[in-house]
Amino acid sequence: MLHDVLSTRKFLLVLDDYWSESCADWDVLCSLFRFGSKGSKIIVTTRSTKVSSIVSCSKAYKLENLSDDDCWKLIEQRTLASMQTNQNLGPISRQIAKKCKGLPLVAVTLGCVLRCKTNEEEWHSILESELWEMPQTENVFPVLMLSYIHLPAHLRRCFAYCSIFPQNHDFEVEELVLLWMAEGFIQPVGARRLEDLGADYFHDLYSRSFFQQYKNTSNQTTYKMHDLIHDMARVVSKDICFHTKYNSSDCYPLFGNACHLSLLHDNSQHIELKASLKNERLRTFLLMSTNVSSRGELHPELFQHLQFLRVLGLSSIGIAELPDSVDKLEYLRYLNLSRNPISHLPESMCRLAALQTLKLTNCPQLCDLPKDMKNLANLRHLHFDVKGQLQSMPLQFGRLTNLQTLSAYIVGRKEGNGIGELKNVNGLRGSLCIKNIEHVLDLKDAVEAKLGMKTCLDKLELQWRKLRSGLDPQLLDRRKNEQAEVLANLQPHENVKELVIQNYCGVIYPDWLSQPWRKFTSIHLQGLKYCDNLPSLGQLPFLKHFAISDLPSLKYVDHNFYGTCNAATFPSLESFQLHDMSAYCIGEMSATMPCLV
Repeated sequence: MLHDVLSTRKFLLVLDDYWSESCADWDVLCSLFRFGSKGSKIIVTTRSTKVSSIVSCSKAYKLENLSDDDCWKLIEQRTLASMQTNQNLGPISRQIAKKCKGLPLVAVTLGCVLRCKTNEEEWHSILESELWEMPQTENVFPVLMLSYIHLPAHLRRCFAYCSIFPQNHDFEVEELVLLWMAEGFIQPVGARRLEDLGADYFHDLYSRSFFQQYKNTSNQTTYKMHDLIHDMARVVSKDICFHTKYNSSDCYPLFGNACHLSLLHDNSQHIELKASLKNERLRTFLLMSTNVSSRGELHPELFQHLQFLRVLGLSSIGIAELPDSVDKLEYLRYLNLSRNPISHLPESMCRLAALQTLKLTNCPQLCDLPKDMKNLANLRHLHFDVKGQLQSMPLQFGRLTNLQTLSAYIVGRKEGNGIGELKNVNGLRGSLCIKNIEHVLDLKDAVEAKLGMKTCLDKLELQWRKLRSGLDPQLLDRRKNEQAEVLANLQPHENVKELVIQNYCGVIYPDWLSQPWRKFTSIHLQGLKYCDNLPSLGQLPFLKHFAISDLPSLKYVDHNFYGTCNAATFPSLESFQLHDMSAYCIGEMSATMPCLV
């Protein structure tokens, strides 16, 4: 495929910060691009002279250090407000720029440090620091340590902790904050959520250039640490944080005194964690991989001597079960079992009273949750696959009133797992999918769910299962009426921005769907078998995306769709998507949708 793409095109490939000193690696990489048209180029940047000699087909260009004036400009960009307030800071910044020795990372980092300083004494203390004269060790420029030294104590711990991740790691803010929370690094402030405080911690570090922002291959925002910054994190966390490759031999004594440990494993390895892993100081244990291991094994008594763990990450190691001894981890706050062939979780897990985060994503065989999950009173984040095999929720799930993340709620038939269990779980935010709504037969239960009280939800999916074919006509009419009444009483808060309604068999739409003060930006109607028209959406001011799929009774759109007001219709609509609409006749709509593209 790459050959077909490149054979008729001229390309420019930039490999930034290339580190591999293997000739074989370079030859393999080059072989993929030898089909490009004449004039194609590969540019490689590196800090290694050995790499330069391996990859160079022509003369290498050695980038010279920045001038003192350029370094000063980098500092000035970040400290302009302070220097405008106190003009005496300008000459000091010039002297600091001279000491940066032309290194842009040093200038940028110090600029971010100085931005938080407002008086001359603080600037002089940085200018006169002894670290300027210290020799470079372990790939860390001593002057960069100034940026660490001037961090508040709470940020130092958070920064140092990041050394348990490998170089070039993609940091997701929400995930990192959950780990900091579990370690107790985030200190409460009034009524503010720990998650929000943690996000402030991260953005404070980012503003000081400890992280750099990138777009990944999915165009999502992610963050990385510059290699030199990562090296500094490793130095300041030495003997506390430990990151290495997994070795099947018993190498545990090598990191016997570590507080935070991460092991990077190859997906082809058989992972076997033995009971000989003993460390009462250990607070973090992460197994890390980008792929799913073929098989893994945990010793039944593994957790006996790790009872002070706060964070346990066992994703992608191929384990089919979690040992019952997990209940020994009474201080555990974060547990990640994602991407494993687990079908059940031990009931003993429900004794983890401190647990805040439980991750079970990409566990396709998971078919139920522990019966006594209601006892996990401190659980705040529960992640699992919306399209997985789970059929119902544990009884009295509504006792988990601290939940803020819940991938889905699966409505059951029994007392204690109906939709009314959502009544007091009002801190939910992000996305929520409510499945098997056909089990809601009592309108009081629909009202009891109190979706209108969940003010922080951004996305809501309402899913029914398809009715079986050949249903008695009278029973079918009754089901249509029941579902229409239920949907009318599942009115979400006006803050919900994305709405999905799937397999609803009623014939009318609820009034709340058309209320002009709604903040819907996206609506998707799917599998509405008996609806022969569309809801009145023309007056929704923020609606950008509207999609319909598999509405076999819909043949055309009437005026009701646009609304009855004299105001402009669909003022923000950018996309109108139709899928599996065999009976639908498309009419002219663009004139009433000014933003449609």
